[in-house]
Amino acid sequence: MTKPTASTGIRASRRTSPAWLLAFLLLFVFTSGPGVASQDRGKKTEADIEATLSRMAELYKAKDVAGLMTITAKEKDVTVVGILEEEPLVGYDRIRAGLERTFAGLTEIKSMEVKPYAVSESGGVAWLAADVRLIAVTKGKGVDLHGNMTAVLRKISGRWLFAQSHFSFPRQAEEKETVSLAVPPVLGRVQKKVTTMLNVIDAELAQAASELSKTGLTGPAARGVVQDLCKRTAHAVDCAAVDGKGRMVIVEPKGYAKVEGSDISAQEQVVRLRQTGQPVLSEVFLTVEGLEAVDLEHPVFSRKKESLGSVSVLMKPESLLKRAILAEARKTPFEVWVMQANGRILYNQEYKEIGKILFTDALYKPYPELLSLGRRIASEKNGQGAYRFPAPGSDKPVTKVAFWTTVSLHGAQWRIVASRVLDPAGVIAGKPSERQGGRSTLREGGKVPQVSSAGPIGGLPAPKGDNEGIRK
Repeated sequence: MTKPTASTGIRASRRTSPAWLLAFLLLFVFTSGPGVASQDRGKKTEADIEATLSRMAELYKAKDVAGLMTITAKEKDVTVVGILEEEPLVGYDRIRAGLERTFAGLTEIKSMEVKPYAVSESGGVAWLAADVRLIAVTKGKGVDLHGNMTAVLRKISGRWLFAQSHFSFPRQAEEKETVSLAVPPVLGRVQKKVTTMLNVIDAELAQAASELSKTGLTGPAARGVVQDLCKRTAHAVDCAAVDGKGRMVIVEPKGYAKVEGSDISAQEQVVRLRQTGQPVLSEVFLTVEGLEAVDLEHPVFSRKKESLGSVSVLMKPESLLKRAILAEARKTPFEVWVMQANGRILYNQEYKEIGKILFTDALYKPYPELLSLGRRIASEKNGQGAYRFPAPGSDKPVTKVAFWTTVSLHGAQWRIVASRVLDPAGVIAGKPSERQGGRSTLREGGKVPQVSSAGPIGGLPAPKGDNEGIRK
């Protein structure tokens, strides 16, 4: 990146870039995590250093200058190096003044991610190195900074205090590349469409369970109920009545009669249903029919409220999702894809990616930033992020932003992701017809425009079962 001129220094009389202000703040951010402990220090030392790092993160999030200075060594040679293109900041008072000016220029600190990869201690001196990411808002724009940090701490009067810090941003984006984007309406429309489609199938299954409670799970009347269920249910591969021992006693349509009698009692969703007595939706798995599909099941009880078994609808999620996404995303600049919370791609406009696991497939391993964003998508019900991805039919990467939300039903969670291409100025690239085709799976690498971190997506309909967690 182009180095800032002296006019971007921290002196009060000069203009300070928001991105560089944020860089200055990051000097004071550390969090503890797996791998921080070193063989060079004992348990007590480890606990004390981790407590200092945790306290520092709390004070930083609160923009508490006074608190941060209590964990900075009050010595004339306490130093900050490499933040601004100016001489190192040497001295307690100068560092405090810089913090005050920096916090004054910030609207909000959205999130922090610090990954220490080396921490050691000897003779009352500790030294650390870490990868750091900060997302914040300044002047209405999101700023997303990636950098490297090293620091030295000294144990003074029984407390670990920062004595020297050195920060650099080899991957920092220019401020002009910062992008602040609203959640696209298409994401809400697709979420609503998928939720509605799943709830309709769920209601059909509940009705069948009610009818089977009267007929029992075997015999002509029961088979008629299962046949009608399959005829009424869009996207059903097959439908089955499963007895209390986990055997498929009826399977319709006739094309799947060969699996009738199969024992599926060990399947995760069947075990879960028997344990809870509640409806279940499985993740994708290899079925006895030889398909990779999901299974939606409802328990069946007798009139005396005794458990008889369950009724099942087997579905291939890409069939349902394709219909919902094509109906709602057509003629928009967004590509929409869907991922299970475990990283499995349930739907993608690039069909060969359907079924791949984002975190383990060789296609994605060369892109560590993709994997990092994928982990966010897997762990957070909604949000947004930026990434780099090769354009369809080309090795040349383009810049995209992605927004995601969640559809949940009976313990399963599907992440709905909408992404679009940006040009370097942060506007949509290409004509609508050109933007609809091609891949939509995230790949990162290279320079990425920064996007403000999103909180919960407002205005999206709450899916049925949205408060349920995945039961493993």
